[in-house]
Amino acid sequence: MHASPPSESTAGDSPTSESPTSENPVSQPASTGALQRTRLAPRWLYKTLIVAMGFLALGVWGFVDAIIIYPKRGAVAAESFEHQYLGQLQASGTLTNDTATIADPVATLDRLRTKQRELSGSGSGMPPTDKARLDWLTQLRHIGRLTPAYTSFPRDDFRKNDDGSPVRVASAPERYEALKTAWSASADGKERKSQPLDWYDMPVQWVFVVVGGIVGPLMLLSVLRAKSKVYTWDAAAKRLTLPTGHTLVPADIVDVDKSKWDKFYITFKVRDGHATLSGQSVTLDLYHHVPLEDWALELEKGAS
Repeated sequence: MHASPPSESTAGDSPTSESPTSENPVSQPASTGALQRTRLAPRWLYKTLIVAMGFLALGVWGFVDAIIIYPKRGAVAAESFEHQYLGQLQASGTLTNDTATIADPVATLDRLRTKQRELSGSGSGMPPTDKARLDWLTQLRHIGRLTPAYTSFPRDDFRKNDDGSPVRVASAPERYEALKTAWSASADGKERKSQPLDWYDMPVQWVFVVVGGIVGPLMLLSVLRAKSKVYTWDAAAKRLTLPTGHTLVPADIVDVDKSKWDKFYITFKVRDGHATLSGQSVTLDLYHHVPLEDWALELEKGAS
């Protein structure tokens, strides 16, 4: 019965130490039987591929959200708050291009945030016009549109018509009437609603892009690296050929280190005088390659 390591890891390819330091040429003993080749461990392979695909999907999902879904959601929310802002000016009888235009939206947003904190500390709420203006500018900032070009009246908006041309905002009163129609109750009596973005929504999507775009490919790379390493076994001669081309038979092994057996490693100490691995230690990766564990145990048994 083979001793099996108790735990598994889906991490990338494990390091090995088969590379020789000797400059002697690698001997290629003649086979005395059919050679067997290792294959990637199915359980590890399928796990790794599934997890890698999950990370890649996460990256794609985050990318689509970051460049399409969330900017569109923020634009809709900004339009809703712009409607509320212009509505407050209309209600007070002060709706004109000059009063509605925000010439320096960045400075205005900072001032409104400071005002909101001060009023919140005193237990007071912001005036409705300032609150609507704050919400409008906040959403524009979240989607990268906080510039005078999009807070002025008249203006060419960043939103597009069906033919791809910019939406023309001729004046603040006309913009209010257009938004009032767009945001009024529909025939079934349900009002159009928006879902504003929080400050962290967009950054989180880019975190997904970075994590998924790095971890997924690295896991696929670990599969390719593991696949590039092939061990062969001559059962008749009990001869193991390493990916480097060096060979081991039981007589070449003077000591066996299984202290890392639980991590799927076994290390063989090679005898002095070996043609290419004299006095070196060779660590085998038993997790990614099967049936390498069986062959390693055969070597150990023959060396004892």
